[in-house]
Amino acid sequence: MQLGKYSFGVGDRFGRQGKAQLKAVLQARAAGLDITPVWNKSHREHSIIGTRPADVRREADAAVAAANWDQPYFVDADHIGMGNVDQFLDASDFFTLDVADFIGRPADEGLVSAFAANTAIWWELSRSKGSTGHSRSAGRICSRSPRSISARSPRRGASIGTSKRTRAPDLSSRRSRWTKRMRRRRRSRC
Repeated sequence: MQLGKYSFGVGDRFGRQGKAQLKAVLQARAAGLDITPVWNKSHREHSIIGTRPADVRREADAAVAAANWDQPYFVDADHIGMGNVDQFLDASDFFTLDVADFIGRPADEGLVSAFAANTAIWWELSRSKGSTGHSRSAGRICSRSPRSISARSPRRGASIGTSKRTRAPDLSSRRSRWTKRMRRRRRSRC
C-alpha cells in the first residue's frame, strides 16, 4: 500500500455521499492537486448509525466505479482498538488506533526504554546544535530527554507511525500560518 503525498478523509457517516465526495476529489485533481481519498468511519460511528465496516468498503467501491476512478483509494478503520479490530480486518486497508484508553496511564518501563533508545540520537543532535542548529530535524526537538518526553506522554513511543495524514494542500499563506502555529505549539510543549 502506498498512500499518496496528500490524502483526504472521506467521512461519509450515512453512506450516501461517497460519489459527491469523490467528485470533489476529482475537481481538486483537475485543479492540479493529487489527492488520495480515504473513506473512514470509526467503531463508535458504526455503533451509532447501525452500519458495519463492510458497508464503508461497498460505498467506496461503488463511488469509485461510478466515477471511473483509476487511482488509488483506501478504507481506514478509524479510531479502533484491540477489542474491535477483528470486524475491520476484511474491509479496511489500514488502521488508525484510538489511544484514548492509554492517556494518563503510566507506560510500561520496557516501552519507555525502547522509546528513549530509539530517539537518543535525535536528542543528542538537538543538544549539540541547539534550537537554531542547521539540522531542521534537530532544531525542532525539545531540550527534554527522550525518557522525560515518554514519561510525560507515556504511550507516545508505542503509537508512533499509527496516525494518518488527512490534511489537504492549502494556499501558501494559510499553510505558512498553520505551520507557524504548529511550530509554536511544539515549542510550548517542550
